[in-house]
Amino acid sequence: MRKRKEPTITIKDIATNCDLEVGVSLYYKICCRKLVFKYFSIYRNVFSSQGIELNDLKQDILLMIWEILKENKKTKKIPSSKIGGYLYNATRRQLNNIVSKANTTYKRTVSLNVCNIDNIPQEEVNENKSQSDIFSDILEKDKDSLLKLTKRLCTEKEAMAIIKYYFRKKNIVVIADEMQITKQRVSALMKQAILKLKNNCTEQITKSKELE
Repeated sequence: MRKRKEPTITIKDIATNCDLEVGVSLYYKICCRKLVFKYFSIYRNVFSSQGIELNDLKQDILLMIWEILKENKKTKKIPSSKIGGYLYNATRRQLNNIVSKANTTYKRTVSLNVCNIDNIPQEEVNENKSQSDIFSDILEKDKDSLLKLTKRLCTEKEAMAIIKYYFRKKNIVVIADEMQITKQRVSALMKQAILKLKNNCTEQITKSKELE
């Protein structure tokens, strides 16, 4: 299988004031890496809550650069002498878009008062269940149904985190080590999975009541 040839970008060498042709990866290191890290540092809490890591931002920007270059190869809309600056500005816009979406979801999650699963007192599970407690109810009474529902509704990583935590009784530190991600990422994955499961169960209850 032939490997795709990495497209090149023209940038200005400050030392020599000459044009240089660099590949996408090198362009990212020279022109975009500091900007991406700056955004990640400023919005670390928001990104962490949504399970977004620094490498996720990097991959998103690299993919965007490839797509812009691929499209420009057809249209020739952006001159080679200006493509470097165009990509830098596009990187800033993309980061702003990612921050905006992540921040919106973060605020919505906070407003819904979604609890950190590590802090749910055991006694709450034994109280009268409201719609928001459906997840705990299924977990307590029918783990097989929960397992099937988790695999159907959640992403592979979300399901893996839930299974390791609830079914295999592993703690967050062990799960993070096994999945080779941060503890914050594990918590975010499980939080997202629980929200999906709760919403699904709530929808089913609503439909059942409508049929009564």
